[in-house]
Amino acid sequence: MPESGQRRSYQSVQNMDGQRQKQVPGKKFHVSVAGCTNGAHQTYVNDLKGSGQIEVISPEQSDYLVLFCPIASRVGTDIEEAMNKISGGKPIVLVVMHHTYDKDHFVPESRRLVENKDVIITVDVLFHESNMLICNRNDTAWFQVEDVLGVSPGSVFSWQYWKGVPQRLGICCMSLCS
Repeated sequence: MPESGQRRSYQSVQNMDGQRQKQVPGKKFHVSVAGCTNGAHQTYVNDLKGSGQIEVISPEQSDYLVLFCPIASRVGTDIEEAMNKISGGKPIVLVVMHHTYDKDHFVPESRRLVENKDVIITVDVLFHESNMLICNRNDTAWFQVEDVLGVSPGSVFSWQYWKGVPQRLGICCMSLCS
């Protein structure tokens, strides 16, 4: 973390739309949750840790913040309230969480509603109950976050994803072991 008075050195990278975005220096992150996720955000946290990032208990110890913002009413209002609870100065990865059972649910990109200069990336993800949905939107969001963090693509395979594969394929786990 830079000393007081020093400037942070972000690296610019292009996002999927070809726009320039900043890359976070450092690996230490602090998690803030601005609402009820039923624990679904923990999948993301575990994937971050699995990719070599380090979770710390206080924002002061972190290089960047990961803010999970589940949408309870209106997207703009919920994001604004979540951002108001965060003190400035640290780069923020904003994960906007939309509760739905439909993996093809359309949500407009929330990043157009975010004007805070500390937010280096805003991604939208879909979740239902306590699980992230397995869908293209969530995969794309994860790859964008990996890119900003300078993490190798595909370095993480979430247990939440893989634990349900045998059931989705109609395979009995017991038959695999015998």
